[in-house]
Amino acid sequence: MRTVILATLPGVAALVYYFGAGVLVNLAIGAVTALACEALAVTLRGRCVAAALGDYSALVTATLLCIALPPYLPWWLVVLG
Repeated sequence: MRTVILATLPGVAALVYYFGAGVLVNLAIGAVTALACEALAVTLRGRCVAAALGDYSALVTATLLCIALPPYLPWWLVVLG
């Protein structure tokens, strides 16, 4: 999954170039929210949080969602997504 995240970097760079830093704000909010929700769900199931977050699947999901959203979308819609 780290390879998938690395593969999105050129596209993210192009989005930032054309649409501004709002893309990076969306990515940061989305990543924090996805990791927090994943950690909460894994904790409630009684599993190892480090192993679940270590596969980067939540980050890939957050990245793909956030690059599809408009750059200056309100933060609460990114969190809701």
